[in-house]
Amino acid sequence: MSLRYRLIVWKDFRLWCKVETQGPMAKEVVRDMMALLSASAGYSIEIQVSYEENRILETGPHGTRLLAMEPIFTTVDITSLELE
Repeated sequence: MSLRYRLIVWKDFRLWCKVETQGPMAKEVVRDMMALLSASAGYSIEIQVSYEENRILETGPHGTRLLAMEPIFTTVDITSLELE
């Protein structure tokens, strides 16, 4: 499972948006968003990373099938992220 990132963005202390990204370019997306949404322009960003997920399964006469996956996000310190 690749890491999934969630960015929670506030502008002028009001919730502005939430963005989730996953895949080979996810770190680049996080870097670009952080560069575009600067604190000097009134933005603040919280970054969450999903290292695990809950899975909802159904077991029946034809076997087990995956119904849904729910990522479990943890807030991380921006300075501790290795985005290089």
